[in-house]
Amino acid sequence: MTDDAPYVFSADVFKLWMVDRRSQQFRVVLQNGETHTEPMNLDEALRTSEVAMMIFDWERWRNISITTREHAIVAEAYSPFQEDPLHGRATVYLDQNHWSTVALARVAPERVKNRDELAAACELIRLATDGGIVLPLSSGHMLETAGLYGDKRYDLGVAMASLTGGWQLRHPMSVWRHEAAEMFADVLGEDRPGSPPVITLEPNALMSEGKRAADFEPDSQELFEYVMSSAATIADMLLHPETSERGNPTVWLDRQVAVTAEVTALSGTASKRRLALRRFWEADFQPFFNGHHDLKTDQPLPHLNDRQLVSSLASMPMVGYLSGLFTQRYLNGTTVWKPNDLVDMLFLSCAAGYADFVAAEAHTGTQLAQLQRTRGKPQTVFTTLHGMVEALLESGAQTATERGEG
Repeated sequence: MTDDAPYVFSADVFKLWMVDRRSQQFRVVLQNGETHTEPMNLDEALRTSEVAMMIFDWERWRNISITTREHAIVAEAYSPFQEDPLHGRATVYLDQNHWSTVALARVAPERVKNRDELAAACELIRLATDGGIVLPLSSGHMLETAGLYGDKRYDLGVAMASLTGGWQLRHPMSVWRHEAAEMFADVLGEDRPGSPPVITLEPNALMSEGKRAADFEPDSQELFEYVMSSAATIADMLLHPETSERGNPTVWLDRQVAVTAEVTALSGTASKRRLALRRFWEADFQPFFNGHHDLKTDQPLPHLNDRQLVSSLASMPMVGYLSGLFTQRYLNGTTVWKPNDLVDMLFLSCAAGYADFVAAEAHTGTQLAQLQRTRGKPQTVFTTLHGMVEALLESGAQTATERGEG
């Protein structure tokens, strides 16, 4: 390709784009069979990462990441012009402990001692690899994986990157902000703003900050390059061999202990519930404030009385569950708050609000299932893989081959 040739950004022209990080070469394969190679200058981090090559398949609209151990990780690619990328597939969110079971089922099934859990993990793998379900990745998963190292991290990272296939759970703080904007719009009688999908192929959606697809023109080269690099970026983060330390949220923990003591000291269940919900509202107000700001309304941020607060929070798919979890734990004077509670509660509430099925850790999963029963909703949150998979299959989940699409 010469410098003065017109740039045609089309699958009619291109077949494959390849970035070989080891040889620092960029190769383009055209539909007419021609191949063009150009040198690239990559920094040390990219040249020594676990992802040796990035490939974009224009015909299938897929990202392919080849690891240094020759594993090929295939991910669906985002397109701003695709109206329904799910194509009817059920969405399934797995807590980290269940991802560990799935990863073991792939590489060392004999190490999964519970036969029911092994069978369920294998069924999830079968469904995910043949277009039956979508398994979104979250930044909560990234955080948990960062504490691992060596082969255990590699095996888990490859399993997660491969089976999630480019799908992400939008960061819960972003979801919270969008839900708050919609809630305030209803309270103030304003038009609801549009909210992006929570389970999405959009690059960087799982992170709390950074560029979004909306920051680019939908047909721009910049957006495409962002899309092309996103799968390898995720794989890099999952497979990075060095462990990283997690912070200890001491201030947050101290507050939860104080609020729990304050709530349980009250007499009367109704009074305790009102105070618990009010403390949740007051302590985590920033995303509510941001949501009101996003409305761009001249009306001031409204004060919600106790009755309005209950109904407003209940109208929010994620925050309704999250506020319910905090309320349950504040009401229980024997609650022992742990450093990982915030991550579990935040991400599992988001998943419960938007995924079709959730396999959660025992404590938070049990409470979310209880909230669903109390509110008359169908149970979609389970604490075992086999319980969740049984419900998933009863709902009619099938692979693409079983649907006659293979």
